Amino acid sequence: MIISSQLAANCQKTSERTIWLESLPVLLEELTDRWSLRVGPPFDPSGTCSWVAPVIRRDHAPAVLKLAMPHMEGEHEIEGLRFWNGNPTVKLIEADDQGGAMLLERCQPGTSLRSEPEASQDEVIAGMLKRIRSANSQSRGLQQFRHLSEMLEVWQRGTLAQKQNWPDAGLVHRGLVDLREAIAAVPDKHPARNGPPRRQRPARRERAVAQFGLMRATQSRSRSRLGCASPRIVPIP
Repeated sequence: MIISSQLAANCQKTSERTIWLESLPVLLEELTDRWSLRVGPPFDPSGTCSWVAPVIRRDHAPAVLKLAMPHMEGEHEIEGLRFWNGNPTVKLIEADDQGGAMLLERCQPGTSLRSEPEASQDEVIAGMLKRIRSANSQSRGLQQFRHLSEMLEVWQRGTLAQKQNWPDAGLVHRGLVDLREAIAAVPDKHPARNGPPRRQRPARRERAVAQFGLMRATQSRSRSRLGCASPRIVPIP
């Protein structure tokens, strides 16, 4: 089984991840048998938080097997895929909640969004967000998920911890200021227990989230241009 160096490094950060990585070959073998799969080589040799590979099911239908490393951002991934049920996400065919494993509908033709011009990427993401928002307005099932403000707080702490990697300190500082305002402006985190949520400065909140996303993207692109993101493949015995 081939594991990227970045995924292996991320798994050394906590004991839970280390245990998950050590059990990965066994989990793969178990799922291959349970779900009757033929597994191909992983898609992305530079994956940082999951192991993802194309598979063929018993009925010869193509699918994708994703084995996700335990991490905060992916904590509700399986529940989220069940909630949206293929609109606008891929369909979740099978799942192992304890192992963080997902058998997913395979997108065809499978063009990577990163291969498109940035303007085209923005259009695709904006279109998906519009569909997600439309689905949200028709359902109360979102109460099972973590509040966005909790994610923003974690991203803020993570950004501050990587201050030495900031390519543009002014942009980062401006984004962090807007982010703090966004966190302060969100409605109560538990609206089900305290009545309907209050709408507080939505335009500023959305602008702050967008600016912080731009800031994080700028950091990532700058590191790539500087040659700080050069993955290599390492075998796992």
